[in-house]
Amino acid sequence: MKAWLGIAAALPVVASAAIPAVNTKWAYATSTMTIGLNAPFLERKLGPAKSKDDHSWKFEVGRCEVTYYIGRSGVIGFSFDLKSGCASKLNGFQDLRGLTLSSATTFANIEKLNLLHSHFVADCLEGCGNAADPVASFKAEGSRASGAYDISFDVPLAGDAALAAADTWTKAYRKKYGIPRGAYIPSEVPNCDFAFDDLVRPAFARVQVQSVTVGQVGYGYVPDCANLSRSIAEAKQ
Repeated sequence: MKAWLGIAAALPVVASAAIPAVNTKWAYATSTMTIGLNAPFLERKLGPAKSKDDHSWKFEVGRCEVTYYIGRSGVIGFSFDLKSGCASKLNGFQDLRGLTLSSATTFANIEKLNLLHSHFVADCLEGCGNAADPVASFKAEGSRASGAYDISFDVPLAGDAALAAADTWTKAYRKKYGIPRGAYIPSEVPNCDFAFDDLVRPAFARVQVQSVTVGQVGYGYVPDCANLSRSIAEAKQ
């Protein structure tokens, strides 16, 4: 689905009582100026990479870490955790309108930006096995103001607040599709059916954002929305 996000001209800038300071080097590392650069050039700006492979390069900037995703033409995106001391204004991403992202940022703060045609997705909601915690993400596709960069605000589904929000989401899907409790909810469901977005947004309002991804990752899960009905039928068997 192609979606474009925007911001109403009259929307006031989101303010905070205590705005965290942003380190100059870290501000560059988490700006859209890094997208399109050749990966080796980043080492000239940020120092030696902590780790690297064909798809990603990870750097430490002070106590903070940022991972750049590499495509044929250079950096295609980056991600970082919003831990204490790693605040970022995402310079160049104008849709945030000066909001400083920090470890205190909640999904309610992101909602106030009115990023249009954005929605929550999750790589898994329930019955996810013993691998890493599943992740819920508030995603928006790039606008002209953002430089056409996609953005994702993410949180692992672990901890009371996130799990309670995910439970609200899960129950709504089970009721709609008749998927019995305990049965696996196909990943296509929260990635292709956004019917409950108005229910999910307030459920996650007080949950803190833990990481941010800007641009493209270049690999990973791609939902098969064309086969959503078949996946639901299989889950109900």
